[in-house]
Order: sequence, then C-alpha cells, then structure tokens
Amino acid sequence: MIDEIAEVKNYMAGEPPEDRQQMYRACYMIAKYMKEDGKSPVDTVSFLNEWSGRSTRGVNLLQCVNAAYTNENKLRRGGQVYISDADVEAIIEHSPTETDRKVALALLCNAKAFADRRGVFQASTEGLASWLGMKGPNVRGRNLRRLVEWRYIDKIDTGKGKTSGRFTKYSRGVSCFKILVPYENTGKYALKDNDINSLYHAIFKAQ
Repeated sequence: MIDEIAEVKNYMAGEPPEDRQQMYRACYMIAKYMKEDGKSPVDTVSFLNEWSGRSTRGVNLLQCVNAAYTNENKLRRGGQVYISDADVEAIIEHSPTETDRKVALALLCNAKAFADRRGVFQASTEGLASWLGMKGPNVRGRNLRRLVEWRYIDKIDTGKGKTSGRFTKYSRGVSCFKILVPYENTGKYALKDNDINSLYHAIFKAQ
C-alpha cells in the first residue's frame, strides 16, 4: 500500500483477515507499527492475541513478531497519487488481462509515490497481493511475469529485503522494480485512503 500507517490502523480497527497470507501481513505490519511506537514484543503479542481472538489462521505470532522486530525498514507514508488518461492507456497497452491491469495500476501508484529519478522503486509482492485482494503466488507467478514480458516493468534482483535463518518461513521479501512507462504524478483520478479497488473501478468503468 502507499500509506502503510493507514493500512495498519485499518487492520487494528477492523476484523482479522480470513486468508492466512493476509493474516500474516496484518500481524507483521501491526508488529512493525507497535515496534516504532516503542512497544515491547511481549506487548505486541498480547495485543495480537486479543485482536485476533486467539485465532491467528495458522500464523506463529512469536516468529512473526520477531521477524517484524528484526526488520529495520520503517513503515512508509506516501503522498497523494494521481492517475491520468495517458497512464490508463499505457496500462491497457501493456496488460493483457484484467488482473494484470490491477497489478499494473498498483505498481504505478507505488512508482509515483516512491520511485527515484530512474523509475526504480521497491515493493513487497505479498503486500501488493494483499492490497489487491489477490493470491501472492498468482501475482508473482503470473501477473508480474507478464508485466515484465509486456515491457511495463523490469524486475531488478538486488537480494535485499529478504529475511533469513529461522524466519525464512515467514519471509515477505521486498522486490525491486523499474517502471518502463511514464509515471508523472498528474491526472484526474486520485487514490484515496489506499482504496486501490475503488480507483480501479472508477478508471476502468469509465473506459
């Protein structure tokens, strides 16, 4: 998501996700938020147990919280993101399926919020999948592969952002991408409250 602080607050105010991978994402992000807020791992596990009703969908909370507390990356807060008609045309041209277009839109939002002057930015594939309500293996194995083949993005292997050791099971590695289409932050469509599905609907319903 573009605003990870808002993402965490939505998790904490809502119900735990049903999907195991999304549940992991929620617990992991809440743990990072509580770490930045100065809370101890014990406090965080206690909160997550209460929040989840002790039904963690198979997620090992101790290992999940330890993974969050050993990760040095801070939660991100992006600025306002706008999508133009030219952006939409590029998505259509480079995305052969509806799910590809959804992933392309999410990547473009990340690029507009976080890319450097070369168009390079980082994003978690699990985070993208959770944001879009899709399955991580499908996003990695199908959509991202096609978007590379159709020259919408390049995927850059940096080896960074991956956990190791006893936390490998819970790794949600960050991938590095380069956007290959223009990504100027202008346009008539705005991403509001991290709601990528509403943005997608507003754009493609108008086509």
